[in-house]
Amino acid sequence: MIIIGRLGWMQLVMGGYYRREAERSLQSVELLDASRGRILDRKGRILAVDEACFDFCLDYRLISNNPWWKESQVNSILDQLGRGITRAEAVAEFDRRVTYTLGLARTLASEFGGNVDRQMEKILRKVERIRRAVNRTVREELMFHPVVFGIDDPSANELRKLLEEGGITGACLKPSHRRVYPCGKSACHIIGVTGPVYQEDVEKHNLRADEASWLKRSLVNYLPGDTIGRTGVEMAAESCLRPRRGYKRYSLPGEIDNTVQAMEGEDVYLTIDIKLQGHLENLFEKTGHTGAIVVIDVDTGEILAMVSWPVYNLNRYWKDYEMLSGDRCNLPLCPRAFASAYAPGSIVKPVTALAGLGEGVVDLEDLKFCNGSNPHSSKGIPHCWNRSGHGNLQLVDAICHSCNIYFVEIGHEMGAASLSKWFRLFGFGSKPGTGLPSEKAGGAVSENWLRSHFGRGHVPSDAWLMSIGQGSLHATCLQVCSAMSVISRGGSYVSPKVLRNCGPGRENRTLQLAESHIEAVRRGMYMVVNDPLGTAYKAWRQGIPLDVEVCGKTGTAEVPPMRIDSNGDGVVNASDEIIKKGDHAWFAGFAPCSNPEIAFAVLLEYAGKGGANAAPVAKRTVRWCRRMGYLGGGEK
Repeated sequence: MIIIGRLGWMQLVMGGYYRREAERSLQSVELLDASRGRILDRKGRILAVDEACFDFCLDYRLISNNPWWKESQVNSILDQLGRGITRAEAVAEFDRRVTYTLGLARTLASEFGGNVDRQMEKILRKVERIRRAVNRTVREELMFHPVVFGIDDPSANELRKLLEEGGITGACLKPSHRRVYPCGKSACHIIGVTGPVYQEDVEKHNLRADEASWLKRSLVNYLPGDTIGRTGVEMAAESCLRPRRGYKRYSLPGEIDNTVQAMEGEDVYLTIDIKLQGHLENLFEKTGHTGAIVVIDVDTGEILAMVSWPVYNLNRYWKDYEMLSGDRCNLPLCPRAFASAYAPGSIVKPVTALAGLGEGVVDLEDLKFCNGSNPHSSKGIPHCWNRSGHGNLQLVDAICHSCNIYFVEIGHEMGAASLSKWFRLFGFGSKPGTGLPSEKAGGAVSENWLRSHFGRGHVPSDAWLMSIGQGSLHATCLQVCSAMSVISRGGSYVSPKVLRNCGPGRENRTLQLAESHIEAVRRGMYMVVNDPLGTAYKAWRQGIPLDVEVCGKTGTAEVPPMRIDSNGDGVVNASDEIIKKGDHAWFAGFAPCSNPEIAFAVLLEYAGKGGANAAPVAKRTVRWCRRMGYLGGGEK
């Protein structure tokens, strides 16, 4: 009676519940993938895209060494080859085919990247997790799983022939997609690359078992075989570019119960003009130096080009990674334009001038005397580049001649704390805010920082050196270009932008600068290029004349030599080999002088004088901007 009563309760009272559970136990889920979003330049040219390809896949039963599957394969070989062979010979033939299949997979991995053994381990762990979650045999145990990704059409055609010949067992080709960069090397440091998902990515991004159901976690988590943005925009815009999985739910025997479509990743547009970028990269290659060029649209703050030289081929990044990372002389993986901070040298003198004018420690008519030495130092350090001195100078002439002593006097009267405050208003000492993962803040050292790191406050020499772009002041090429755009806008700071339809918010602020002060600084920068006594006049007049007036500033920054760890002790010190030495050459400015449209900055590492070496590169940069239509019309 108890058993009959229990059966009645299960069927009549709880029947609906148990029927639903039975149906759920018969269901299996197939995850659906989609393509990653594209990256495009400001004109809609494709910079990164998922392209159709093939994946080489292995049967899970081969990966897991399933004995029942092995038995069925041996029987199949006996049927194929006839009864003329023994069972032992069929087993040996099966083992040979498995060995050949795994060897082929490893050969493909060496060509297209990846590690087959590691991938198989990931597949085993993934399927086991799914099986434990539902506590039954799952669909994934009967599926083919990719172990080599991104196989191109010619290789896929050869593989099909091998598969048809029958010498391979437990393998197939599946249509897939891979990340392709049509421009190869151009803008490689900005675009960035994708790479495999590591354990730290899983720990950082994935939902845990106690936070969501298995299905939800399968849809939103990074799974083995997934890729993630590793550098550049691929990393900065990961949340936009990443596709959203869908799924098909099956009920036995193979009927689709429910479908949720996968969603393609969002396209990301950059402010970069890839054609202008390419022309400037070709220009830089001819200099024979490493360095950077940045060009900003003054009205919008959008970055039109941002060159870090040397470059590398994004399509070969993982194949060439060991070679690229081992190049300690040229450091091709370094995004110099926004991730390396340098002593800016004399290009910051216009900022020092505006700071002094803003604080009232100098007037446009004030004369300051330069005899070549710092009058506030017993050793006369820092000296003026013109050891004979410039005599009495007003501010405009001091910018034109790039007189160190004039600006040292401003720094001395302002003090380092006040001067560093002004530099920070112009964007030095804080990250530009493009969202690119490697961007650096540089340094406009505050007193708090000095006390926490060196146990001291500011001393007079901090201000002397900072005023001429040396000492504790360091900046990226992007920060220098951004500061030039502030001057060209009349004192309005707008954080530079490289991501058009996603990325971080932007910072805007208006500096309290008098129009007469801005005009005076602009006039001094105009004279740098156009006055016969200007520090860039001679270099700017070389070659074909430029049909646009430019305001600029030269910079020659003293830097220590570049050394490498030649003795292998893990530390670079004064006894190690010098591989590069000299001054960093800078030129920065904006054009045209009236109603500026672009701001620019050029840096050549260890190239020498800014006027002689960086100015000609800047001139050709402006010419390309003119040709590309960013200066009063031209070839769009």
